[in-house]
Amino acid sequence: LQGWLLREYVLETGRYAIELYSGRLRLDESPDLPSAPDLVVTEQRAQAPVEPLRILVLGQTNAGKSSLVNALFDLGEAAADGAHALVDALPATGAVTPYRLTRAGLTAALVFDTPGLDGLDVDDEGLNEAIASADLVLWTVAAHRADRAVDRERLDALRHAFSLRPERRPPPVLVPLTHIDRLRPFAEWAPPYDLAHPDGEDAHAAKTRNLLTALAAVAHDLAVPPADVVPVCLAPGRLYNVADTLWSAILARQTDADRARSLRCLASGRRAEDWKLLRRQLGNAGRYLASLPERWLKKD
Repeated sequence: LQGWLLREYVLETGRYAIELYSGRLRLDESPDLPSAPDLVVTEQRAQAPVEPLRILVLGQTNAGKSSLVNALFDLGEAAADGAHALVDALPATGAVTPYRLTRAGLTAALVFDTPGLDGLDVDDEGLNEAIASADLVLWTVAAHRADRAVDRERLDALRHAFSLRPERRPPPVLVPLTHIDRLRPFAEWAPPYDLAHPDGEDAHAAKTRNLLTALAAVAHDLAVPPADVVPVCLAPGRLYNVADTLWSAILARQTDADRARSLRCLASGRRAEDWKLLRRQLGNAGRYLASLPERWLKKD
C-alpha cells in the first residue's frame, strides 16, 4: 500500500507539474475578487508619487560636469540677481551621486553627477546601472579639448546597449559645450555671441567663428545633430547660456525624456509583477501538492 501511494503521488505530482509549467493550469486562491491586501496595494499605488525624471550628467574629467550640476540648481538665483554657479557646492566624487531638482515646467527630476569617464572602467557597475536607467543625458564636452575618443566610444556603447533593449526608449542626449571662454582669442569675452551672424573682423567675430567651429567639430566627433550641442560657460563670474538656451533645450526634450521614463517604469513594474506572480504561483502550487496525499486518502 505504501509503495502504491508513493507511485501514485509521484505520477500525480508530475502530471500537475507539467500542467502548471506549461501554462495550462493556473492556480489562484481568489480568482474572482481581490483580497483586502491587494486592495490596499492598489490604493497605495494610486497615491504613490510620480517617478522622477532621471537626468544623467556624463563627460570626461574636468569637462565641467559638477559645475553644470551646480548651474542647473542655481538657475533661480542667477536669473534673479546675477548670482553665479556655486562650483564648490557639489564637489566631484568617485561615485554616481543623485540630487533632487525641482524647476518650473520640468517634471520632478533626479540629477546624477558622475566621475570622469576617462577614469572609470567600462564595466563599472554603478555607472552602467545609472546609464541603463537614464531618461535624459547631458553629455558634457570641453570646447578647448580635442581628445573626444573616450566620449565617442562611451556614447556608441550607450547607443548599442539601448539598441539591444527594444522594450526601452533611448534617452535624448544633449551636449553642453563647456569652457567656450577658453577659445581663441583668449582675452575676448563679451557675450552674447550670435552664431547666426559670425561676420566681422574684430575679436568678437573671431570668437564667434571659433565657437561655431568647435560646435561643428563636437557634433561630428560624437555623431549628434548640431542642434543638440549647446555652448555654455560655467566659469565663476562668466555664467552664460545656461538659464536660457540650455534650459530651453532641456524643456524641449522633456516629452521624449518622459516617454523614456514611462517605458523604464513599465519594464521595472513588469519585472516586479512577474516576480510577485511567480512567488504566488509557487506558493499555491506548494500548498496544492502538499494537500494531494490527504485528498487521495479521502477518495480511497
